[in-house]
Amino acid sequence: MKIYIDLEKEDFITLKHIKCILENKISKITGEDQSIPTELMKPLHIFEEIEYRIGKTVPLVDFQDELVKNSFKKKESAEIIDSLKKNGLIFEVRQGFLQRI
Repeated sequence: MKIYIDLEKEDFITLKHIKCILENKISKITGEDQSIPTELMKPLHIFEEIEYRIGKTVPLVDFQDELVKNSFKKKESAEIIDSLKKNGLIFEVRQGFLQRI
């Protein structure tokens, strides 16, 4: 089986990101459920709102501030961001900037 991944010149991608992309492609082929954990839906929605306002790359500080404004604690916001990264929903393009996968 061959899987092709389209990359733009300015995309920065690591092996971890390639692994997430491949896992998502394989799950679509095999029909496995790759649903988003319930506790991450609201933070991901907040991320998408910021992304819509300011563009594809979201500053980490802005995302943390927005989470705090939406009744998450400061410490909890860091844990949420780590969970979003571990679940392959966002990644750090460069230090201090996030993007959705």
